[in-house]
Amino acid sequence: MELDIIILKDGLYQVYTLAKNVTDCFDYCDILREKYTTYLEDINRHIITSGKLGGAQFFGCMCR
Repeated sequence: MELDIIILKDGLYQVYTLAKNVTDCFDYCDILREKYTTYLEDINRHIITSGKLGGAQFFGCMCR
């Protein structure tokens, strides 16, 4: 399976492929979300904290 993440950055939804040949896709998605985002309770969103996607809103993952 391939793991894609869905983000919202600059008003556009984007899909990025992060990993190939993943066996526990949704478990890996949870690990990525916990490691690279911070949850802002007042606006109910997970925001990516660093890297080129820093500041983008993390929506979730797709496994295909």
